[in-house]
Parts: sequence; structure tokens; C-alpha cells
Amino acid sequence: MQNGNNTFKVSVIIPVYNAQKYVKDAIESALSIEEVGEVLLVDDGSSDNTLELCKTLEIQNERIKVFQHKDKKNHGPAASRNIGILNATCDYVAFLDADDYYLSNRFVCEKKLFNTTTGIEVVYGCSHTIFTDEINKEKYYTYEQNNIYTLSEIVPSEKLFKALLFYWYGRLHTSTITVKKESFKKTGLFNETLKWAEDTEMWLKLSLQTKMLPGNIQTPVSLRRIHESNIVHETNKAQFYKNKMYESLFIWALQKKNSFEILNDIFNAHRLYLINQNKLSRRDFFLIKILKQHPAIIFNSFFWKKVRLLYLNDSKT
Repeated sequence: MQNGNNTFKVSVIIPVYNAQKYVKDAIESALSIEEVGEVLLVDDGSSDNTLELCKTLEIQNERIKVFQHKDKKNHGPAASRNIGILNATCDYVAFLDADDYYLSNRFVCEKKLFNTTTGIEVVYGCSHTIFTDEINKEKYYTYEQNNIYTLSEIVPSEKLFKALLFYWYGRLHTSTITVKKESFKKTGLFNETLKWAEDTEMWLKLSLQTKMLPGNIQTPVSLRRIHESNIVHETNKAQFYKNKMYESLFIWALQKKNSFEILNDIFNAHRLYLINQNKLSRRDFFLIKILKQHPAIIFNSFFWKKVRLLYLNDSKT
């Protein structure tokens, strides 16, 4: 499919798990947008009537395609999104959670940027949070500071990785990301060992491997719905997988032979994240979280340079 002013089409991937209450809103919001070529629904082992509803909608609209995991069990959003990516037929893919929905301006900036900017592979935007009731709103603000997901200023693509890693200007939301499908050949697919933070890891990988530019970061292009069964309420699960995300990102960066600076940034971001959970010194963190878990790292130059910095010139770590 050749890209052009009239051929910018997006495959929208929606993982669905026990989402019968909200999924129709999500689907209709995507189908109402001209740039959406297809909506790929990937059932993740739902135990309610979600799958039946999706199949009914598939019959009614040829742009809707329903998929399941081979064993029809629950595998998490990463595995579900990967099925969508592998089956997408458009040049570009975008993501939407089954309880969220797009606004009418979702792909306005994306279409313009992809059609006019050389080398661009990812565009991100702005998402706002809405609440089903005051109870969930109050619970949400016990662990979040605001309801806006975007970056507060334009960050050059070459500096985006570090900005995202340390949350300097905010963070990105999955429902605002549009990716050139071919870009996943550079990063690999979503990490299926992560049941949470798999999207954060992917945006960090893409920021290292591709040219990522902002679309509309002032006005929301999607809305994120917070309700009683939303995964964001599971703080212990979130902390566990955020920790694993840093570990897997570090190993991926090693395998990609990224620079010492990038590896060291991941090391420091991981330690900062854990600093409230333990009192490990830089040296102990290095020995316990890096060397003990990944002993083969002694064969990488990062290990020896980090050893010199930690033990010979601690002020530079």
C-alpha cells in the first residue's frame, strides 16, 4: 500500500478482555474516522459476552476483524497487540484499549505529518482521563497527579528517549500512538512477558530506533476511561511489572549494542524507581540487580566501565 494524500490508512488494534460494557463505544469511535482502514479486535480469553458481541459487530461491518489466541486463553495486552500487528493490512497501526475511545481529530495531525515529513515513523499526541464515578476518580488521584497524558513541550526526536525514561515532560498514552508498521522490525514486537508497562517499554524502544514526532499535544485526541475494574488500580501489579520493564529494557539495549550512555540512563532510571522501595547504594544495586541477575554482562564493556565509575570515581555515576 503506497502512502499518499488519499491513501493514509490505519489499522486500529483493540485488545479486548471482559469489556462488553465499553467495547462498542471504542469500536464506533474508530470506525467513525475516515483514516481508519480496519479495526482489529483481539479477544484475550474473555469470560463474559465480549467475544460474542465482537463477532456480531464483525458481521455487521466489513472493516471489523476479530481474532483470538490459539488456545483461547488470557495472555495479556502485549500478546494481543502482537496478534493485531501481525494481521494488520494497513501501512500504519494505532492502538486503543477497549474501555477508551478516540475523538474525531485522532488522525488529523498524523496524516499531515506522515505525508509531509521525511523519515518519520511514529507520531504521539494527547489523551485526557474521564471517570465513571466519583469513587474511581478519588481512588485514581491517590496515585496520579493529573489526568492528562502527553508531553508538556516539544522534544527533539534524538532527545526523546531520555525525556521519556525520566518522565521529564510527562508521558505518552497508548491510545495516542501511531506507528509505521515496518518500524516493529527494528524494535521487535511487544514484550509478552510483561502484563503491564509493556507499552511504556515499546515507546522507549521506538524512541531509540525511530524518528518520533509530536502531533497534537495541546488538545486531546482520545479519552481514557477510569472505572471500577481498571488495571491502573492494581498498584502492586504495576510496581512489579514496572521493575521487570526496566530489567528487560536494559537487556534489550545490551543486545542492540546501544551506547554506554543509554545503558547507564536505564540503570539510573531503574534505581531511581526503586529508591523508595529499598535503600540500596549504587554499588549494591549494580551487584544485585545487574550482575546477579545477568552474570553474562561481565563480557560486555558496559560492565567494566561501570565498575571503574562505581569504585574508582563514584561522583561520575
